[in-house]
Amino acid sequence: MRCIGLVTTVALVCGHPAMASMTPQQRNDLLQQAISAQKDHQPDRVVELTDKVIKDFDEGFTPKPKTLYFCGRDQTEMIILSALVPAEKFGTVVLDDSQCFALFLKGFALVDLNRHDEAGPLFQRASEMSPTNMQYMDEYAEWFKTSHKWREAYDRFEQANNMTDLIDAQHGQIHLARALRGMGFCLIELGRLDDAEAKFNESLKIVPNNPAALNELKYIQQLRANLAKQKPN
Repeated sequence: MRCIGLVTTVALVCGHPAMASMTPQQRNDLLQQAISAQKDHQPDRVVELTDKVIKDFDEGFTPKPKTLYFCGRDQTEMIILSALVPAEKFGTVVLDDSQCFALFLKGFALVDLNRHDEAGPLFQRASEMSPTNMQYMDEYAEWFKTSHKWREAYDRFEQANNMTDLIDAQHGQIHLARALRGMGFCLIELGRLDDAEAKFNESLKIVPNNPAALNELKYIQQLRANLAKQKPN
């Protein structure tokens, strides 16, 4: 599993309620160190640093009843997230993205450490708290894909694909193309070659000449040729 377009800054728009042990700047500093460790291929160090942010949140945060908590990267995303839930049923609190980003980075590092099963719940938690973040959802879908859970992976790639209208188009295009390729890959495994071909072709309109998409299209042609040979004359 490889991260595409890993962000290199952490938005700190508002603090965590009822958290006094770590300031936003301290969380930001730890996550910037984790990013550097990730680039230096030090997954153990990434886990160590992100654990501090996650532990600080979990130990110092007391959720309110009938309140949903989200992570937002900027003011625009916070407004979108606040509007996702009917106000008469739930209250919403949008936190800065440091908690979700820490979960994401730790999950990514655990995959590199071959601790695949431990990574899934972290990707799930990050994607559920940040439902407009395509990168988190793409990585959660990728986790299912590497587990050969094709239907579950497809559903989450599709969720990422459906986020297009909720995100900044410039930052979302890479992840949108990745989601389409992921859907195509799962469709091959599910035996739906025509649908898979359509998804890969759609992804190439966003990222032309992508080697992964082109290779999968060739593979689809090979599968069709093999199927044709197996048909009785």
